[in-house]
Amino acid sequence: MIKVKNLVKVYGEGDSAERAIDDITLEIPEAKFVAIMGKSGCGKTTFLNLIGGLDYPSSGEIFCKGIRLNDLSNNQLSDYRNKNIGYVFQDFYLEPSFTTLENVEMPLIIAGMPKKERRQKAIELLNRLGLEDKIHKKVNTLSGGQKQRAAIARALVHSPSIILADEPTGNLDSKNGAEVIAILKQISLEGKTVILATHNKEDAMKADYIIELVDGRVSKRTEADHEEK
Repeated sequence: MIKVKNLVKVYGEGDSAERAIDDITLEIPEAKFVAIMGKSGCGKTTFLNLIGGLDYPSSGEIFCKGIRLNDLSNNQLSDYRNKNIGYVFQDFYLEPSFTTLENVEMPLIIAGMPKKERRQKAIELLNRLGLEDKIHKKVNTLSGGQKQRAAIARALVHSPSIILADEPTGNLDSKNGAEVIAILKQISLEGKTVILATHNKEDAMKADYIIELVDGRVSKRTEADHEEK
């Protein structure tokens, strides 16, 4: 369970101060696919960064798996991210000079996992995601859809409980985008919490819950049956 209470994030000071997140209180249940939807600049990425421990709130509280993130030091937040969070970004953030396998292995190298074990885990994930023939290819030879599947494999390889996907279909065509959303949906069905930030209503409609943001505030919450809550 992820809980945020009176969450505020302010950038800047004085007259130039901007509330990217403006007093949000909500709960996100475990093992669900949740879409955070809204236009560019509404606070989606900031919200993901706060939940993921990449940034501190200006005020309010964030609880994840019983941990109050506000109380954690930078080193403790890093440990929290390494153990609990997997990230998928619009721009992939893969190392182009590395092979697909080397990119997916990276979180396990950082975690100190032995080579044989980490290689086996990475290969199993890449096979599952249909990249068995791309394992030893440099990622700069992959298509956009293949790169995003590799990025999903990298996000999953250290077995996090939460996947944060920030506009993961933004650089993909409709076919590859639909495939990525289907993968994220399946991941949630397997027991992980998946939080998707998107401005794409069609993608959001695949989620179990939709939380719409306007100017850093929650404007509407909708369940899968699309009855407004």
